[in-house]
Amino acid sequence: MLRYLRYMAQLGEQTTITFDCSLKDIAVDLGLTPEILSRALTRLEREGIITRTRLQIKLQNLSAA
Repeated sequence: MLRYLRYMAQLGEQTTITFDCSLKDIAVDLGLTPEILSRALTRLEREGIITRTRLQIKLQNLSAA
């Protein structure tokens, strides 16, 4: 999951990623269930690697992750 977020951030050379689709759609694109994606994002958020709102994820410290 973190690899995907880093890739998305590099495309726009930014640390905030704005999605135009739901997490359910993102999960399907990644071959995951929505529950697994949600757990992965929650873990990354708890570890301080990301912060997130409904359609945005911000990478906090790319060098440490």
